Amino acid sequence: MITSWNVNEFCGGEEAAINISYKEKCNIWKVNGSRYIEKIISYLNNKDDIVFINEFKGVKSIVNTLENRYEIASYPIGNNKFVTAAIFSKGAYKLYGEKILDEEFGSFRNRVIAVQRKDDPTQIIFGIHIPTYDPTDKHTSIELWNSIIRVHRRLHEDNRSVIYIGDINTYIPGTVNKSKLYEFMSEGLVDFWIETGHDHNEHTSNFNTRIDYALVTGKDFDKLNKKYDMTVDHTVRVNGLSDHSAIILKERTPETKKTGELK
Repeated sequence: MITSWNVNEFCGGEEAAINISYKEKCNIWKVNGSRYIEKIISYLNNKDDIVFINEFKGVKSIVNTLENRYEIASYPIGNNKFVTAAIFSKGAYKLYGEKILDEEFGSFRNRVIAVQRKDDPTQIIFGIHIPTYDPTDKHTSIELWNSIIRVHRRLHEDNRSVIYIGDINTYIPGTVNKSKLYEFMSEGLVDFWIETGHDHNEHTSNFNTRIDYALVTGKDFDKLNKKYDMTVDHTVRVNGLSDHSAIILKERTPETKKTGELK
C-alpha cells in the first residue's frame, strides 16, 4: 500500500499552521500527537507499505516513536523548512538517486524524495509536494516542475516504472500549475485516479479541490491497475487532523480483483 498525506505540520486546518506560534503548534502536538502516530501506523500493515507525508517538520516524538520499528527518510530533516518524508518498515526500501535529485532540485530539495523497494528496484516511487505558484518568488513552482520533468526524462530513457504521489497544488484549468501538470503528463504519465474512473471533483482538501494526485507511467498502467485500487481516506480531514485527506494506492485482494470493489 502506498499512502500520501499532507499532515499540515500536524496542526489541523490550514489557518492554524499559518497563524499560530511555534509554541501553540507544540501544544497541539501534545494533545493530538498520539492520534497522528496511530493513523500513520494504520497505513503500515504490511512490509511493503509506505507512507509519504508532506509538510512534515521532523517532530522528535514521532521520529523517536516510529524509528523503533520503521525508517523515516527525508531530505533535509531538522531545518526550518517542512519536508516530504517517507516512512516504511526497516529494510523494505532504499533511497533512489540521491545525487541526481541533489543536482536537480536545488532549493526545492526538501519537497521531493524517491525510493525503491529493495526486492524490486525496477520501480521508483516519488513523494512530491509542489508549491502553489507565486509570481513574486524567484523560486517558483515552475522551477520544481521543470526539474521533475528533466528527471523523468532520464528515467524514461532507462525504461523505468515510476509512481509520483503527493500534494501538487493543482486543480483549476488555465493556471500555471495546471499547465505544467499537462506538460509533465505529456512525458508519458497518466492520472491514476481519473484513469480508474473516479471523479476529478472529489475533494482531497478543505479548499474543495482535488490537489493530491498519483501519476504513473502510462506504459505500466495496466499492470498497476491490476495490482492497486485507488481510494481516499477523508477521515483524517473530517476529524480535523489536517486540511488534506490521504490518498492511497491499495493492493487488490483476490476478492477485489474479481469484484472491483474496495475492501
